[in-house]
Amino acid sequence: MIFLRTITDFLSTGLGTLVKRTALFGIGFFTKHTILLLAILLISGFAAALFNMSNLSSDLIRSQAIQSCALYAQSLKEARTLYSKNVVSRVSEVPDVHIITDYMSQLGGIPLPATYLIELSKSITDQNPGMSVRLYSDYPFPGRIQEGGARDDFEKTALKYLREHPTENFVRFENFQGRPSLRYAEADIMKPSCVGCHNTALDSPKRDWKVGDVRGVVEINRFLDSFINQTRAGLNSTFSTLGGLLALALVGIALVITRLRQTSEEMELRVIDRTLQLRQTNEELLEEKSKVEQSALQAQEHAQQLSESEAQLNQKAQALQQSLQELQSIQLQLVQSEKMSSLGQLVAGIAHEINNPVSFIHGNLNPLHTHTQELLNFVKLYQQHYPDPVSDIQVMAEEIDLEFLQEDLAKIITSMQTGTDRICQIVLSLRNFSRMDEAASKSVSIHEGIDSTLMILQHRLNPHSNYPAIEVIKDYGQLPLVECYPGQLNQVFMNLLANAIDTLDEARAQRTFPEANDRPSQITIQTSLLDSQWVEIVIADNGKGIPQEIKKRIFDPFFTTKEIGKGTGMGLSISYQIITETHSGKLECFSNSNQGTKFSIQIPIHRQSLRSV
Repeated sequence: MIFLRTITDFLSTGLGTLVKRTALFGIGFFTKHTILLLAILLISGFAAALFNMSNLSSDLIRSQAIQSCALYAQSLKEARTLYSKNVVSRVSEVPDVHIITDYMSQLGGIPLPATYLIELSKSITDQNPGMSVRLYSDYPFPGRIQEGGARDDFEKTALKYLREHPTENFVRFENFQGRPSLRYAEADIMKPSCVGCHNTALDSPKRDWKVGDVRGVVEINRFLDSFINQTRAGLNSTFSTLGGLLALALVGIALVITRLRQTSEEMELRVIDRTLQLRQTNEELLEEKSKVEQSALQAQEHAQQLSESEAQLNQKAQALQQSLQELQSIQLQLVQSEKMSSLGQLVAGIAHEINNPVSFIHGNLNPLHTHTQELLNFVKLYQQHYPDPVSDIQVMAEEIDLEFLQEDLAKIITSMQTGTDRICQIVLSLRNFSRMDEAASKSVSIHEGIDSTLMILQHRLNPHSNYPAIEVIKDYGQLPLVECYPGQLNQVFMNLLANAIDTLDEARAQRTFPEANDRPSQITIQTSLLDSQWVEIVIADNGKGIPQEIKKRIFDPFFTTKEIGKGTGMGLSISYQIITETHSGKLECFSNSNQGTKFSIQIPIHRQSLRSV
């Protein structure tokens, strides 16, 4: 009561009146311009989604370009190392064979490893118009002074940076030769097999080389305009689709609000009719009161006889006045009730009408993703069984960049899923408070992730009529919280444990029940702290093991030894990518035939980021 009285006193003041008028103006403005406000809200969300998708596509292009250049650089250095070990070291003792820089000018001459790498880089640059490869150094040989040294600011800066940080890479996105490009540089480190040659060669510009010195830089320039054009084409298609969905949503909102306004007008007419009836009743009561007062005046001469009647009439007049006040109060409550009812119908109608088309779209995205994945799996299966298609198919695959299309299509569907999720959140915001999603990367307990995965797979560990249960042995160490992507890490646990169960099921199916009891199927899970920066998770089984010729390929995409329909060959490949790329860790397999299989996962406690300039 005190609180209500305080509010009433506040509203009776000038400031309270201003607040009340402002609130009424806001409600009236929202009621009149509901379509405009909701359109602005939806368009803002649509613009935010488009901006986010554009940023994601740019980040994806850069990440893919960096990974591609890193693989090229590693391949070049591996090729030079292979050439040094298997060619130069073998022919160095052969008579009449000379390992020199200008090998074309002398009979029996073969190129030095650096010269070989330079020639290989030129060949790659000539055959790939989308990229260029170059090797340069602070100490080029006399015959390569013009082309072997640093040419521009990037190359000079890369030499300086990589000399101080030889184990890292130097990256810069800029316009190179008039085209948007990624310039990627890695240090060319002096190997033990190369020190003696460089320090003893007559034309060597430097003769005090040591193992581990940075003798030069391998630079890869990757032009990005083709990637950007393809990504923009995909984004334009996605933007068109989302724009159509937005237009349908706005049309639905307009229809719903128009109908609600018609309903509101009908309710206002009913309130007006009820108000007129109340006014008529009020006038009749006033007339009756007037008649009573006239009768009282006429009865003044009989005041003593009619005193009791006059008191009764006064009481009746007071009762009528009270009834009038009650009727007026009921009238105000009825108007307010009708307004609140209309507002409730408005909110419910908007939520319902928007939810129907969005639910239709949202519900079809999962089947669309499933059908798309099935088509992609079909294409991959076709490529696996028909690795050499006709030239027309090869040309078309290169034109549409089939590998990029397979990766990008799933991401487009994921982006559309994100957009529909955002629209659903807008619908929910009309009824509930907004919610902020948890960050994808956070510090979690590894043991909790393993235990939750085992709980999901428990039905496959339980005993059956034909064979006993699979025994799970846990040997957990004292681990701190690990900063990771818990959902993806749990996916790795799921893949490794499911594969172990499949292997043990196959072994149990080939043994009798007594044999299975004598040598029970077991899965061992061990966790340990390697040092202050790394943890290790080992998952091992006592199954039939993996032959050496198969173990070399278990992490290859689409490689599987299971029957068609029971395995896709993607589980271990995805797990390897999650551990090595997403978490900067290691995933290794140790197995021999009839000796079981052990997978070792090593990840850092704190996530490491790629250093770039």
